[in-house]
Amino acid sequence: MKKYNAVIIGCGKIGALYDIENDLILTHAKGYYLSDNINLKFVIDVDKSVAVKVSKKYNCDYKLDYKDIDYKEIDIVSICTPTEFHFEILSYFYKIQYTKIILLEKPVVESEEEITLIESFSKKFLDNIFINYIRAYDKDYRDIFEKLKNNNYSNIEYIEVKYFGEFEHNAVHAFNLINRLFSVTPIIKYSDNLTVILNYNGIDIIFRSLATKYVNYDISIYTNTHKLCFDHLGYKVNVYKNKLSTKFENTYELDLVFSKDILDGYILDLIDIIFDRSAYKPTIYDGIKDLKLIKEIKNVGNHTC
Repeated sequence: MKKYNAVIIGCGKIGALYDIENDLILTHAKGYYLSDNINLKFVIDVDKSVAVKVSKKYNCDYKLDYKDIDYKEIDIVSICTPTEFHFEILSYFYKIQYTKIILLEKPVVESEEEITLIESFSKKFLDNIFINYIRAYDKDYRDIFEKLKNNNYSNIEYIEVKYFGEFEHNAVHAFNLINRLFSVTPIIKYSDNLTVILNYNGIDIIFRSLATKYVNYDISIYTNTHKLCFDHLGYKVNVYKNKLSTKFENTYELDLVFSKDILDGYILDLIDIIFDRSAYKPTIYDGIKDLKLIKEIKNVGNHTC
């Protein structure tokens, strides 16, 4: 089996540091290192101490500048730098006519001007850029959301997402999944700094930002017959089925029918499909569409429809 040569630009949290001292598999670096299909050639970071630490951990070379590498033999490039550098790096790869796979962290770029410039790049270049919406690659998430899309859990009635931090950095993971689930452009019903209400074909989706230091990320999906809860930063899924209550008349209780730890190791699922042209992967077009809609949501601001 062919081994693909990989380079990681940016060795911060998602690039390498989230799991460098534990047994989890969350980062590009550990995923590439553990994959039988990837040869991690270089890690790049402007902080030499970080670059050296990661290169020693994963037995590869390091550079301080991404421009100091010949990319002719590189099959996949992970861009894991802060968002403010994404446009500069993408522009460089466009300039050198790199047409192999780029795996880009979200959001795509920072400004609407940069979005417009990115859209002017050739289709040949853009077609090979994929966004690392981690839940879109995890096998368990993919299976569950496919069942939701096919109404295996009956019709969706309501979805609530609780998250911390900024919408485009954290809530966007659920946002992307929901956009795929409904495949329509939502109506923006309400938007302020902490709450966004979107309506997809008559179904309300509420995003709540928790104004707290508590690290939180939960998705609750209510259907006619089930409740699906993605808890603990989305690393556990519990599926409940409605049943008639034995305590209260004409009411329902939730009965746990499925529970599983998920998401850890998603990067290995990603590697399994990233070179499969027939498999769905979130593209830069998805990332741009999501980012445009997020900017529209923010521009609405404190408005109820």
